Amino acid sequence: MNDFSSRNVAPVGGDNGAGQNTGRVLVGIDGSAAGTKALAQGAQLARTLGVPLEAIAVWQAPKMGGLALGAQSRALAEHEAKHRVDVSASAVFGTSRPVWFHGYSAEGPTASVLIQQSRRASMLVVGSHVAGQGTTHSLGSVASTCAEYAYCPVLVVRVVSVPIHAPDLVAVP
Repeated sequence: MNDFSSRNVAPVGGDNGAGQNTGRVLVGIDGSAAGTKALAQGAQLARTLGVPLEAIAVWQAPKMGGLALGAQSRALAEHEAKHRVDVSASAVFGTSRPVWFHGYSAEGPTASVLIQQSRRASMLVVGSHVAGQGTTHSLGSVASTCAEYAYCPVLVVRVVSVPIHAPDLVAVP
């Protein structure tokens, strides 16, 4: 396992066509098992590539009847987003976070914020929840939108919440 906490981390990949540095792995955190699994996968990629890892939890100002609620509600939403990052980071790294990891929160529509932040990333990692049974499963709206519009490659980490019933395979002699 690579531990580059004591050296400078060099960017990988150069320019992503949007004129931005692409030397980091960015992970979207939503507080779910899929988000935590995405962070673990992002950490493995960042460690392997020798690039920084950033985890972002996106939040929106609470609204009621189309009207934004007060500053206290906004502060609570932001605090909860930061808490989601902390919980996921603790699950992945324990009590000792690597120096090449940075977690933060940002306000706005989740997919839009992740897509905008992807301008500075070499990889965007997001979780997706698979719900339901059958042979067809679609990505969630955030994962799907990011996969379509991000400025960098997107890795979608899926967590299956309901067992998938694959067709029985029959051995042919």
